[in-house]
Amino acid sequence: MNRARTRPRRRHARLLAALCLGLLASTGPGVAAAGQSAPAEQPALTLRGGQAIEIAGRHCAVGFTVAGGFLTAGHCGSVGAPVSAGGQSIGTVAGSVFPGSDMAWVRTTASVGLAPEVDRHDGTAEVVTGVGLPTSGGEVCLTGPVGGWRCGSLLGLNQTVATPGGTVTGLIRTDIPAFPGESGAPLIAAGRAVGTLVTATATHSHFQPVTPALHRWGLRINTG
Repeated sequence: MNRARTRPRRRHARLLAALCLGLLASTGPGVAAAGQSAPAEQPALTLRGGQAIEIAGRHCAVGFTVAGGFLTAGHCGSVGAPVSAGGQSIGTVAGSVFPGSDMAWVRTTASVGLAPEVDRHDGTAEVVTGVGLPTSGGEVCLTGPVGGWRCGSLLGLNQTVATPGGTVTGLIRTDIPAFPGESGAPLIAAGRAVGTLVTATATHSHFQPVTPALHRWGLRINTG
């Protein structure tokens, strides 16, 4: 009697062991075992201020990242225009004003990361800590995909500039040069977001202050 009962028990034990081995094999690389959480999905692309973008084929730059997207120049594209970076679709223009002002914001897709920084284009980044204006003559810095990081002085506020697309008012003037393909690039002072590039020459540049865009669309600058 005892021997007859032992054989089924041994067979059951062997079957149970095989089943356990099969379950362990199924939790190989890329599969989370029971009780373990899957690794967090990483953004396909992380954007920082000053990086290159294209809006409906026009070369521009990321200004400052905000919750859900980023600021740039209004003349870069109208509402609904497709936006890409590095050949990858990253969103669409959600709001744009030009002329009068020159501001826009892009709503990015869920796969895009938005760092609270501007790219210095030397392997480092400047953390954005808030929003503010320096006093006249104070140091301000511009970073863009063509000219990289460079600094100068704030020369004036509430400036009016005639552009090919119309007159823009309420601008900030600096003595920092800028280049084609950098429209929308960020102007920063001691970590504070100041403005986005509107127009420039070899000797000076004008920027749209960020505050009107934040108020108009109810946005918040990402800070670190």
